[in-house]
Amino acid sequence: MVFSFFTSHFSFFNPFGWYLALFAIPIVILHLWRVRLRQQSVSTLLFWEQVLAEHRGRTFGLRFRPGLSLFLSLLFLALLAGAVLNPVFSSNQAGRTVIVFDNSASMNAVDDGISRFEAAKKTLKQLLASENAQDPIALITAADKPQVVFGFAVQPEMRQKMVEMVQPTNQPKKLEQAIELARTIVRNDDNEARIFVMTDGCCESVQSLLTANEITFFPVGQPQDNVAITRFLPRRLFADPLGYEVLIELANHSDTPKECRLELTLDDQLVDLKPLTLAANSVETQILYARSAQGGILKASLDIADALFADNTAWTTLPARERQKLVLYGMPDFFLTRALQSQQNVELSIGEAIVRTDETVFVYHQTVPERIPEGNVLIVDPRNDCDLFTVGEPLESPQVGATNGDSPLMRFVSLENLPISGARKIQFPKNTAKPKILAATSEGSPFFFHWDRGNEGKITVLSADLNRGDLPLRTAFPIMVSNILDSFRSRDNEPEQTFQAADVSASDLRTAPAGFYDLREGFHSKNAPILPIWGLLTVAALLLVVFDWFLYHRRWVD
Repeated sequence: MVFSFFTSHFSFFNPFGWYLALFAIPIVILHLWRVRLRQQSVSTLLFWEQVLAEHRGRTFGLRFRPGLSLFLSLLFLALLAGAVLNPVFSSNQAGRTVIVFDNSASMNAVDDGISRFEAAKKTLKQLLASENAQDPIALITAADKPQVVFGFAVQPEMRQKMVEMVQPTNQPKKLEQAIELARTIVRNDDNEARIFVMTDGCCESVQSLLTANEITFFPVGQPQDNVAITRFLPRRLFADPLGYEVLIELANHSDTPKECRLELTLDDQLVDLKPLTLAANSVETQILYARSAQGGILKASLDIADALFADNTAWTTLPARERQKLVLYGMPDFFLTRALQSQQNVELSIGEAIVRTDETVFVYHQTVPERIPEGNVLIVDPRNDCDLFTVGEPLESPQVGATNGDSPLMRFVSLENLPISGARKIQFPKNTAKPKILAATSEGSPFFFHWDRGNEGKITVLSADLNRGDLPLRTAFPIMVSNILDSFRSRDNEPEQTFQAADVSASDLRTAPAGFYDLREGFHSKNAPILPIWGLLTVAALLLVVFDWFLYHRRWVD
């Protein structure tokens, strides 16, 4: 009956203690195995009668001495075995408990030399040690997407090991979603369920959750000033084959201005260094411009010491701008060749047969294949028909009329009233897709148009004789060529997902409501025992040894 009471009300973490109880058998055997006294004849009994007279008053204690010795020996063994068993009190009547553990970016902030994450983890271990071991307990993390670390079915001895697997993250806080998940888990619990939340309180939803009866908060940290990079967005400039821009948003969550330096590096090579003075309680945006065909790790960092180091750095992978391969077919032309060679980050070859890639552009001058191949194609001054259009006779005194200024191909290009000598009449078969007209003559005949065939590539046609007229001599011509080649560049080569520790709201370490940190008072005295049960049993066993020594060696018992 006693054994069933202990097994129903206590959980034992180390079953090896039960084997120590087997030592009670040799203790009892050795106690019962007494050496029989031998009878010895002596010359006189006078001396022994005097000895017996002196100890006759203590014969009553001698009756209980063997039994008391056996009892103390077995009690010492029981205390030692109990300490090895590592018992923890449990209650079968308690409801389920869900612990929501905040491991978001703000939990990496340092208070008094220790991060909030480590402080919360220490509190979590204390809570698991003080709570009833057999009670069903589940653990949920509250960063980015709430995740269940362990459920109610996990054995108590495995909880501490699984807690060690929880790691800090640089993800935003999703405390409200994690608490809602916890409520869903215990919604149908017949007994009283509890939700424990370990967080620094730096989110807007904490204020509304403080009044919930089933939620108990265990606050960590304290309000701190902080400066953070809250947005980091680089992009390649398609108008510049080598250029890229970086948008950086900075937040100063303090009541005083902060001076710092913003450093931009590419593969640890300095790109830009800018000193800044951030106004108090402000959010500012900086746009930096740089040029490089090389790709690599693009990183922005602030050289400022504050509570949260993780949000002082942001990085992304900037893709390399591949060299654009241009293959020129047809009649050679001085102006066209020089215009193509003047472009940056291009590689021009004449009439070579190459394997097409996303960055390959086929340039046809005058002679056009009957069927336009797949890929990006530039056709200049076509003289023969193809599957997309037919070429007529040269127009008489052609002049630019209507233009489409909204197209990127017409960026920084002005062609109004420009004579286009050698332009020919272009017509499109009825069974073919119509192109986008970028510029047409005053008679309405298109001479600059464009097709976007999706995965099959793009086609741009310029119907003008470069050896006649003054178009090649104007600045508009190389700009047109640059716009055309930029439109052919692959748009899939964008920077990858950016890493940044927190947004504007998550980087503010002062958003916990008033009185939130006062909730931590009394936690240790209420939940953490002075010593675990195995420690108390060990101390009791040591005290028993001292008691036994005084009892027998000091002759308290004869």
